Amino acid sequence: MATANQIRQYWMGRNSNYWNAGECSSFSALHHASRHGLERAVIRLLDSGAYGVNELTSMGSTPVIHAAAGGHVLTARSLLARGANPYLRNWYGDDKAAIVCELVRWGMDPNGDSYLACALDGDSAGAFAALVELGADIAAQSAFKTHDHLFITAALWGCDEILALMLKQGWVDIELRNAEGRTALHCAAAAANLTSVRILLGAGADIGAMDDGGRTALEFAEGNKSITRLLLDSGATPIPQGLDDWTLSHIKVNNLISWRF
Repeated sequence: MATANQIRQYWMGRNSNYWNAGECSSFSALHHASRHGLERAVIRLLDSGAYGVNELTSMGSTPVIHAAAGGHVLTARSLLARGANPYLRNWYGDDKAAIVCELVRWGMDPNGDSYLACALDGDSAGAFAALVELGADIAAQSAFKTHDHLFITAALWGCDEILALMLKQGWVDIELRNAEGRTALHCAAAAANLTSVRILLGAGADIGAMDDGGRTALEFAEGNKSITRLLLDSGATPIPQGLDDWTLSHIKVNNLISWRF
């Protein structure tokens, strides 16, 4: 069973923490039944007394986390009714809006942890939207741990569904900047996330915006032909070629001053 689970997690493209030997071998029958929404099996396993409703895998995942990750509302409800802890710390997987609502109904505080950041792991726009609608604060949760603002992180990670959602709902300023003065467009270009760049340009991102070092999205896209072509076709100013470092640096400083003032 542990080997099969290891292969499954690897095949799904999970982070190696999910498919290392220790994590996979710590999966119990209850974890597996929960993950696959086998509600009757879950109830029988719990009623047998052989398994604890909140038993952990080696990385701290509980049965209700796996039921939530699989989108199994009835299984999650059965686990919660038998004492499962609703204060989840993982939101990997596809959209889980119904699961979010169910867990909040059972007492989970949508602002109790960095749940919105966890929704980014699987670009779970449904879960993200449900959390915000239930009171999760995007700005406050952006301050958790070491994340940039969640909008910047979404662009950097290529979370296209969540990126588009935040822009459509008007939950964020498209020209928001991180500590280095970079916008979401800079970050998407640097991370080679073509679809994210398209979404941001389509929403009106400033193609000529410069970070604190005077660099534009086009410079961050250097080496990526598809994004470079998209930016040029969208009106980006070409980077001067054949200039020495001092001259190029001087041009950047002048451009940065004129752009800001």
